[in-house]
Amino acid sequence: MRAPLQSRSQETLNRIVRAAETLLSERAWDSIPFRELIAEAGVSVGSFYARFDDKEALLDHLDDLYVAEVKAMINDVALKIARAKNLKTASTTLVTSIHKLYSNKKGATRALVMRARYGHAGASERTNAMTGAAPAILDAFEIHKKEIVHSAWRSAVGEAAAVVFHAIREQLLFPQSLALPISESRMLTLVNRLFYLHLTTRENQ
Repeated sequence: MRAPLQSRSQETLNRIVRAAETLLSERAWDSIPFRELIAEAGVSVGSFYARFDDKEALLDHLDDLYVAEVKAMINDVALKIARAKNLKTASTTLVTSIHKLYSNKKGATRALVMRARYGHAGASERTNAMTGAAPAILDAFEIHKKEIVHSAWRSAVGEAAAVVFHAIREQLLFPQSLALPISESRMLTLVNRLFYLHLTTRENQ
């Protein structure tokens, strides 16, 4: 993507991004015609190509925005977890924050997750950028480690957090893949309880 030099150019870029997100909330990326995309954005063909080489480059830009959003979320959540009054509050903070991340821009996020699953060239690099920031969340739980019964408390938190991420992502982005339908509120209650119980229950109990 070519960076905008003026505020007007930035607004044009923002309109293109918003149009892509809007259309992705309705259907898959491959089924969105280029003409419909620029019509939704209210920009000319020339304005689009002044910023992106093609539709795929726009999706790359959405991916970069998503990575930045995830990293910002991780830093914000880590701070809230470290300030939480106890482990239960910290657990709820993590679960609700992950839910908020996946609730926003579901269509765009679904498209980005799908391209990563199919081995897009830049997917692994972006995944590494996100996972590289994840230890901040584990570090934040150190203040609550006295409530965690596992001696390897960091591993326990990491394993449980990974399950939470996957459970929430599948529920929000790919609900049709679930054999047993479950409401979002019920799912949040369950994953929050499971996360907390995993950290406070010994494995031989």
